[in-house]
Amino acid sequence: MNVALLLLALLPRQESFECKDGYELKYKWRAPESIEEGKKYPLVLCLHGAGGSTQAVRALSRRSPEPCFVFAPKVETKKYSWSSKRIKAIPYVLEALDVLVGKHPVDPDRIYVNGQSMGGAGTWGALSARPRFFA
Repeated sequence: MNVALLLLALLPRQESFECKDGYELKYKWRAPESIEEGKKYPLVLCLHGAGGSTQAVRALSRRSPEPCFVFAPKVETKKYSWSSKRIKAIPYVLEALDVLVGKHPVDPDRIYVNGQSMGGAGTWGALSARPRFFA
């Protein structure tokens, strides 16, 4: 495999999820480079700040001491928020997360959430919405 193809394979994929009410949640997704049959992997949910972007997916993909899935949803911050300032987006995130966890070999005991700035408030929102779900 040439270097350009290898680098392309390492980049997070931009995807979208259609929620039950029709909202399209855009997100970046990164899977472990190789997935062993029968093995479960941690998942890290990364919530961006009010600036609307995060480098967490790329950073975790390169620096994580253990292979993991990385899920980084993105919302339009003028209309949506992870907290209650605007339309709450956490229910959309949790809906998409449930589907992703069902499709991939995710270890349910190692699902983590983090965020900076507005994403930090969203971290608290996710934890309060599902107090026993996250590690």
